[in-house]
Amino acid sequence: MRILIIGDIHNDLEHLGAVVFMCSNLELDLIVLTGDFADFLPHTIPQIKNSRTYRAAENIYYTQLQAIFKLLATLNVPIVYVHGNHDLRFYDEKFHKLAYNVDLLSGNEKYIHNNFLAFVGFGGSTYTPFRGPYEWKDSIHTFLEIHQKLANLKPWILISHCPPKWCQFLDVGYIQGNHLGSAQVREIIAEFSPKVVITGHIHEGSGIDLVDGALVINAGKLAGYDRVELHDSSIYKENIAQVIKWFILEFDDSFDNLNVQRHGLVFGPRPLALKANPITLKNGELVQNGDIIPVTGHVRYGLDDI
Repeated sequence: MRILIIGDIHNDLEHLGAVVFMCSNLELDLIVLTGDFADFLPHTIPQIKNSRTYRAAENIYYTQLQAIFKLLATLNVPIVYVHGNHDLRFYDEKFHKLAYNVDLLSGNEKYIHNNFLAFVGFGGSTYTPFRGPYEWKDSIHTFLEIHQKLANLKPWILISHCPPKWCQFLDVGYIQGNHLGSAQVREIIAEFSPKVVITGHIHEGSGIDLVDGALVINAGKLAGYDRVELHDSSIYKENIAQVIKWFILEFDDSFDNLNVQRHGLVFGPRPLALKANPITLKNGELVQNGDIIPVTGHVRYGLDDI
């Protein structure tokens, strides 16, 4: 199975179009989106449903969602997604009347099976200073229903907008260096052993980690600044660059071969297509080029073909 993973889009249609173009010749089985599709919405939106401000925000959000999924539909691949903390989670009933092949997993009671595998997802995040429309208290009560559903569910993949807490870098905010992930998501990983966890939310935490035996991919933000080092060290050596990024996850039915590869586009003095070496989960360790790698947010890319 081959899955395209795209992080928080935030209405960035220009850069999303670049990803669609780069992936247009790939044979994909599924697209996973981690939420935060629209621009940042004010926290007051849910409390003013009957106001003129709410109706205007609702229309903007609907228009942005429609444009995003219309663009992704050109890949002709099924899509699963969760809501981000900046999304209007109560607005999807009308949206799903559109003829796009999408499934919403943002809710404790919803999951889908794809042959041998289950995808389980929930959206939103712990409380943030931005006070988005979909934020929650990080307590066991928020996750009671999903605990009941996961008891006998194997194998499965978790899609959570909010990453698990206490990672080495995936949930670390850049301002104060605090761990901003969810303790309850971390508990779910430890107790119910998903094969893979796909997250977003913490833009600067984009990368790959091993958390309680699960391969965790934080897709971060679709386009943002990353530290880039190329195999050709004469170009962008350890520079901060604007990178459009996406991940390709591949595995077979046995999960014996579980590989993830990070791709990117850099716009700078010389536009470059980037491709990091594949990372494999093997015998409980992350392996790259046959060597066990340290868990780090630093990504070393090679040049790719455009």
